[in-house]
Amino acid sequence: MARSILERINILQKIGAPELFSNLNNGFKAPGKYKWQYQEPSTFNYLTTEYPDNMPFENDLIPLWETNGDYIVAYVAQDEPKIIKYYFEDSAEEFEIIGSSILDAVEHILKFEFVEGEAVKSEFFELAALLKHPNPHQIYKTLVAEYGE
Repeated sequence: MARSILERINILQKIGAPELFSNLNNGFKAPGKYKWQYQEPSTFNYLTTEYPDNMPFENDLIPLWETNGDYIVAYVAQDEPKIIKYYFEDSAEEFEIIGSSILDAVEHILKFEFVEGEAVKSEFFELAALLKHPNPHQIYKTLVAEYGE
């Protein structure tokens, strides 16, 4: 059985996740243009209620965000934590490991918005602040070096 929303939020707070992830779990929308890419985990909530055996990691899966009802990015609360991207249409054994920490999830968002979302510099730093990235100038510099400005 999946954890309650309150249990998820408590875990997210305990591991120092940005408030955005707790807010999404609580049904709030991401601000501005980000509400289209980073959504509350409504499909996840439905699937874990109706088909609990079809999700990877069962009770250890804490959604960070959902995108268009297609996939979630989630924290796996185990001895060796992981951040995964899981498409709902896939089997429970098929998922992509993004990293092992909340910072990896935050950097995944920043990289996506820099490369795919074409975030301008001011938007990038605004998003980094929203996500409480500890060193936004360093990741920006790294992304510029790798992908150009």
